Amino acid sequence: GIVQWSSSYSHSGNYSLEKYGVSTSLNNDPNGGFKLLPKEIGRDVVISGWIYRPSNWGGGPIDRIGLEDENFNGYTIAVDHSGNQIWIDKRTGGSASSISSKVSWNPPEDEWYYFKLYIYSNGTIIFSTYNQDGTLAATVSTTDNSYDTFDRVIIHGGYEYYVDNLKVSDMDSPLKVKYIEKFNSVAIVDGSGYTNYSSGGLTGHFIVENTAPYMEDTLHDVWIAVNVDNNIS
Repeated sequence: GIVQWSSSYSHSGNYSLEKYGVSTSLNNDPNGGFKLLPKEIGRDVVISGWIYRPSNWGGGPIDRIGLEDENFNGYTIAVDHSGNQIWIDKRTGGSASSISSKVSWNPPEDEWYYFKLYIYSNGTIIFSTYNQDGTLAATVSTTDNSYDTFDRVIIHGGYEYYVDNLKVSDMDSPLKVKYIEKFNSVAIVDGSGYTNYSSGGLTGHFIVENTAPYMEDTLHDVWIAVNVDNNIS
């Protein structure tokens, strides 16, 4: 198959990527297309995006997207529209081999669904799908340490299906902390024109902002260290 721009379906904007077939020898997996990343990346990353498969698809039934290196070694998702299952594949020279259990899920057709593939430095790999409304649909995980560098996003699988808003994010440093303070001063002017000032003190508060690029992230036991200098009581 070949990957090309298409205006047939899009999740946002006017275009998406279409995986389609052109001949009996090139229709299905592992054929497809790839986009080089600006630089080589390691683990502790997540690739995410939206997928749409029309109900009149005519080729292989599996949606397959992931991260690979220059030798086409890496990891890809597998969403089977015929067997109604999802799993995780390891890619060796582009060829797929399943490295996880297969979890039952009936993927939607004629409707967008969302996916996330997490590749952690400790060997854990998690693949999750989400309904169009953002609710978790299915998830599967495995452990594999075969590959730890990637330089391209790749689209394999059958046809036809469409991909939009593909994104690769680093999972490091998911928190930002802001400190905001406000003086609580009051001024009262009496009849003689004299101004009386009173201070209600200084109010300060912290804002902990979760900037993790993955929707399952939750915050537990967040500690903030504060060093106060020149404090006036």
